[in-house]
Amino acid sequence: VNPVSSAKIPIAPAANQNAATNSDAPPRSRRLDDLPPNSQLESSRVPFGARVLVIDSEGAAGDDLKAVLSEMGLIVDIVATTLAADALVAAHKFDAVVLDLRAPDCDMRAFVGKVRADARIADIPVLFLSSKPTSRDVVDAFATGGDDFLPKPFRTTELAARIFGLLRRASLARSAAGG
Repeated sequence: VNPVSSAKIPIAPAANQNAATNSDAPPRSRRLDDLPPNSQLESSRVPFGARVLVIDSEGAAGDDLKAVLSEMGLIVDIVATTLAADALVAAHKFDAVVLDLRAPDCDMRAFVGKVRADARIADIPVLFLSSKPTSRDVVDAFATGGDDFLPKPFRTTELAARIFGLLRRASLARSAAGG
C-alpha cells in the first residue's frame, strides 16, 4: 500500500475514537495525525480542530466553503462583515483568517491592519481571496499584512492546502519562539 495515497483518503473514525479535545470540533474525517513523526507526509499534517474565521459576503458560497473545510477537520466561523469579525475575534481565539478583499461595505485592509497592531492576535495567518484581482490588489494585500493570496474562483482543495500550510508555518513559528 502506498502511504501517500492511503493517507489522503478520508477515513471514518472508530466508534470510540475521537482525538479532538475541542468540543466544537467536527466529526473526525482525516487521520493524518497517525503518520510517523518523520514521515514524508510530515508537512501534510493538519491541525485538527483549528479554528478559522472566514469573512465573505457570498452566503451560499460561504456555506459550501464551511462544509468542505469542516469535513477536513477545521472549525469554521463565517461572517459577512468586518464589524461582525471584530466581535468574534474579541470573543474567540482563531488560528487563521480567510477574507474576501472585495466584500461590499468592508475595509479588509483596515481589518488586517487592526489584527496586526494587536499584540494578542498579531501572529494569526491571514489569507486574502479576491475575484478578478489586479496586481495592485495582490501587492496591497501582502503589504497590509496578508500571508497568502488566492484568486477566485478557486478549488476548495487548493484553499484547504493553503490554509493548512499557513497553520503549519504558524505552528512552527510558535514552536521556534518557545510558545
